[in-house]
Amino acid sequence: MAKFNVVGLDDVQEAMLRQDAIVEEAVPEMLKAGGAVMQKAQDKVQQQTKHGGASCVHQSIRRERD
Repeated sequence: MAKFNVVGLDDVQEAMLRQDAIVEEAVPEMLKAGGAVMQKAQDKVQQQTKHGGASCVHQSIRRERD
């Protein structure tokens, strides 16, 4: 039978857990930033329709405030 000697596996596990914590913190910030971009784009389209721009019906998208 073959024997395996593994060194440093605990370090890999800890690094993966740290990476997971970073992602969990970053995702809400990314979603808020994306929501702000979408809101700004929609506001621009609404302003264009008010001033004779594209004539389409659309609903407001607003991000929730914390």
